[in-house]
Amino acid sequence: MARTVYLHVGLAKTGTTYLQRILDSNRELMRRNGVLYPGTRRADHFKAVLDLRGTTFQGHTYAGSAGAWQRLVDEVNRYDGAAVISHETLARVRRPLLDETVAGFDTDDVRVVMTARDLARQVPAIWQERLKNRSVETYSHFLESVFASEHGRRKRGLFWEVQDLIGLTTRWGAVVGNGNVTIVTVPASGGDPRELWRRFARALELPDVPYDLVVQSRNASLGVVEAELLRLLNPRLPELTWPEYEYRIKHRFAELNLASYQTAGRLTVPKEWHDDVQRISEEVIAFLEQSGCRVVGDLADLTPQLREPFTDASAGVDDAVVLDLALRVLGRYAAQPERPEGRRTPRAARPDRTGRVAGLIRRAAGRIGRG
Repeated sequence: MARTVYLHVGLAKTGTTYLQRILDSNRELMRRNGVLYPGTRRADHFKAVLDLRGTTFQGHTYAGSAGAWQRLVDEVNRYDGAAVISHETLARVRRPLLDETVAGFDTDDVRVVMTARDLARQVPAIWQERLKNRSVETYSHFLESVFASEHGRRKRGLFWEVQDLIGLTTRWGAVVGNGNVTIVTVPASGGDPRELWRRFARALELPDVPYDLVVQSRNASLGVVEAELLRLLNPRLPELTWPEYEYRIKHRFAELNLASYQTAGRLTVPKEWHDDVQRISEEVIAFLEQSGCRVVGDLADLTPQLREPFTDASAGVDDAVVLDLALRVLGRYAAQPERPEGRRTPRAARPDRTGRVAGLIRRAAGRIGRG
């Protein structure tokens, strides 16, 4: 195998979690076939990028993050073969640090891979992810911040910092060369979910071996009403550390429970912003066509699908509908059977903590009903 280092730098909400879980579950198989996915668990890459950027996440410093980037680089440099580092927060690495980041590897062959998806699917997905990270921002305010800034020309704001495909390609291409940047397009919805992995594997020139493509869980999206319930719940929660919130609210409550309801369909971009989405997407496709970057997949996959069933939550969701969902969620929690005597429950998942979340939902529902 060539001494090639692949940096998968995002973009966020383009199937990155799905791809990273496959990389993680096939770590040993890949190593036996000449490709290193360094570390011992998927979170090692997240901690390493936090260390590289010199930052925390949601104000929390993860144990083992100090020095994590250099440990990952050292492991890659000791390995006699190709290596893959993957985390979407690499998209947040600032330009002055990129040269140093790439120069840390003892090879001249460092390549950058970016996964990219239809902007009409990205916008609501990013808003929902923010809700699952404690945000209380309304969808309408979020849309204004995304598109109203210089008429949607990707110049300012947290959204475009990590979703500006032109800017990210230009930034990384200036360091590794556009010929060493590969764009992997996410297939249109409704197709074989394994196609994304197949494209990603081609971009990384992975060996043709029988990968295990079964992942235990996915980064579930919320329906319109479910997202609004979480948004209303966030400011009513007691003080939780980020790890407590991440486990109890983001993963267990929102992704494993709330996402299963899908009361009123999935969220889309309102018609008011369709022209902006269309124009920006055309600019991105035109740029990539002449950029010299390699494309795996079809640039047509980045054409926004704006004729899909339309669900606009930017004007808000009816309180009665949210209350009904809150009561149904509460009913599910209340009806859960008690655990058999003698069965030990992991501390972070003990029933009294689940009951605390149910109580919060009940009180929030009461406020909505009275409002």
